[in-house]
Amino acid sequence: MNFCVNFFCNEAVQITKRGNFKIGKITMQRKGGDGGRKTAQMLQFKINPAELFDIG
Repeated sequence: MNFCVNFFCNEAVQITKRGNFKIGKITMQRKGGDGGRKTAQMLQFKINPAELFDIG
């Protein structure tokens, strides 16, 4: 677990061109697309777990 957390989070925090946050290799964005319902204001956290298999 520690290895995974360190792998995905050991980089700087950035703001993308579209206004999302990149926290290391994790992208955080506003959910949106729910027709104006309250759930559209929730956050999504996206990772690509396949990146763990690219480590040599």
